[in-house]
Amino acid sequence: MATTYHNTGSNITQGPVAVSAIYSASGEFLKCPASSTVILKSCQITNTTEPSSSTYYDINVNAYLYDNSTTTTHSIAYFSSVPKFSSLDVLSDNLVLEENDKLVVDISGSSEKASGNYSVSVVGSYLKIT
Repeated sequence: MATTYHNTGSNITQGPVAVSAIYSASGEFLKCPASSTVILKSCQITNTTEPSSSTYYDINVNAYLYDNSTTTTHSIAYFSSVPKFSSLDVLSDNLVLEENDKLVVDISGSSEKASGNYSVSVVGSYLKIT
């Protein structure tokens, strides 16, 4: 049995979004490879939306665990707001992913007063067991 530590990251962006439009985007953050087990140690989601006319916007995030063995979805973070200049750690403890399980992050919101690109950066570390 081999164990190795890894870092991973994903950028999730929706844009350009027009003024007063609703936006949403989704991205797969981490999928456990075949014949492996992954222990996710951290999952930090950072609001990386650029300012528009010196105004910054909050982003709503959802993080889901897709359990391949039972074909069910479990919410880790649901409609959590990530304010400007902020990040959110969605794990309070380690999360075990078995073969083909995955963690997916969604962003959503409203562009209210300005058009632009809405984005988050998701970064984490994990232990892979093969």
